[in-house]
Amino acid sequence: MGVSRPILLFILMLKEGVVNITPEEENAIDGMLGELEEFHKKNASDNIDRSNNAICYTLKQHVNEELAPKYNLTEVKWSFVYEPSSNIKAGYKPVDKVLFVNLAYSVRKMADGLSHQPLDFTLVAGSIYHEWVHVKQVSLYKNHTSKDIIPSLMKIYSNTSYDDIRWEQMAIARQELDWIKRRLKKHDLTSVIEQLKKWGLMHTPAVIKLRRINPKAYKGILKYAVMFILKKQAQKAIMSK
Repeated sequence: MGVSRPILLFILMLKEGVVNITPEEENAIDGMLGELEEFHKKNASDNIDRSNNAICYTLKQHVNEELAPKYNLTEVKWSFVYEPSSNIKAGYKPVDKVLFVNLAYSVRKMADGLSHQPLDFTLVAGSIYHEWVHVKQVSLYKNHTSKDIIPSLMKIYSNTSYDDIRWEQMAIARQELDWIKRRLKKHDLTSVIEQLKKWGLMHTPAVIKLRRINPKAYKGILKYAVMFILKKQAQKAIMSK
């Protein structure tokens, strides 16, 4: 019995290095974020006199104690910080299995803090999907090598420009696709594909700048974006059988 085309696509994607974020995981992340946004909006009036740290702690506590268990997203510990002085928008710490988002990059004016302006959950989601790719990458690496990934990561990041690291290009691509999906307010692949054909990845300032100053890296990110789309199509084809 031959291997079906969708299965062959999955094998190809794995060899090429595109991680498998399953439809179930995507739905879980979207569901968790939707409830977290509602929770944050509901508490907006109570947050007016609270510090950034206090608001971040409440969000972190609600996710880890309520939402992550509900959506079976307890593979990591979730954390939120507000650090305008840091140039790190989000991160994943493999040793501690902590995924954190710097909410200073998800508001209109950093200096105003969280208490007097809304959080842009489109940006929060983009950061989470970026880091979730890293969560999956670490898991794949461990499963295939049984080795600690930290030494390899330190070597890669010390010897290669951030934009040229394929590890990061993959995560940026998935973040961009989520940005497109949420801005369109549609989750269907056709709309996302049409946007890619028409505009490429020209939605966030960082990628627009990258296309100009480092076209090779931009093309790498675009390649991974297309591969993620192909993978989602393959998943959809299998699920429809």
